[in-house]
Amino acid sequence: MAELLSIISLINNYMEKFNWSRAIGYGALIWVVLFVFVWILISFSLFESVISKIIIVLVAGALSYFFTPDIKMLKPSRALSYGVSWVVVGVVLDLLISMRFMADLFSRWEYWLGYAFILFAPAIRVMIGETKNAGVSHAL
Repeated sequence: MAELLSIISLINNYMEKFNWSRAIGYGALIWVVLFVFVWILISFSLFESVISKIIIVLVAGALSYFFTPDIKMLKPSRALSYGVSWVVVGVVLDLLISMRFMADLFSRWEYWLGYAFILFAPAIRVMIGETKNAGVSHAL
């Protein structure tokens, strides 16, 4: 029983430090930017090219990567938590909204690759930052 309470306490401490408003807010913002970007590509009949799909995936990863610095994270696991939350927010919004416009959305390779980039980009950003910081401290 004591082990269970310590696990619950550990999870509670972790979740209290997690900034839910930033997690949900940035997840929604990433989704809106991607939704508008895809809508523009569809409007100009550019969506079906492989190049535009690759660009969509890269934009998804870049958004996630560049939103990461505003979140003060110490570990890649914390960054991964934000990536997971951004993916969950995006998938829920896609279920509620995007599926009405593109019924085969969940069967597209670029969809899942884009969300993989969103998932891992914050952790990669933190690991790159840790590597740079470690190099600076050794140089001094």
